[in-house]
Order: sequence, then C-alpha cells, then structure tokens
Amino acid sequence: MYINLKKWREDGIRKKCIDYFNAPENADKIQFGEQDVINKICMRHIMELPIEFNMFTMFYSHDLSTVPDKYVSDWVSLSIMLLLFILQVLISLGLRIVCFRCEKNL
Repeated sequence: MYINLKKWREDGIRKKCIDYFNAPENADKIQFGEQDVINKICMRHIMELPIEFNMFTMFYSHDLSTVPDKYVSDWVSLSIMLLLFILQVLISLGLRIVCFRCEKNL
C-alpha cells in the first residue's frame, strides 16, 4: 500500500478512520478491522497499482492458469525479464549453463 502522507494528513484521514471505527452504527460493517475502515474512508481515492507492485509471484509460480487474465501478459513479461537477468548474472560469474533439452552450452 502506498499512501500520500502529505495528503493523508491534510485531509485528516487518521481522525476520519478513528471516528468511523468508533461509531456504533459501523460495528456490524467492520469485519477486517483497519482494512475495512481504510477502504471505506478512502473509497473514491484508491488506485490500483501496476502488477509489479500488486502481486505475490510466488502464488502463481507453479500454475499460470491462476493468474488473473488482466495480469497474464505483464506477469509473463516480468518472469522472462527476471529469468534473463538471472542467466546473465550466472554467465557473467563464469558458470557453465547447459540446456538439458538441446544439450547445448548457453
């Protein structure tokens, strides 16, 4: 979560959150504590972050079919870039990398 702290302070979000949390009429609306409160108070000011900031790749590393459709191309691009970077580092360290499928040195 990224928060513009200057705007947060200027808009008195802390007080609004505390007031919302403590209001008796909201007791049945709050299931997940501060998450519900922040989501409610900031409702019209929330922006979705790009996938590189908004996803734990470990959850999707074994099964790409579980990646939400809107993220598949970004996820694949990021994964390929990471793999190429790792290969570049390993090769620069002088490690011999062999493609087991084609039995060629990389």
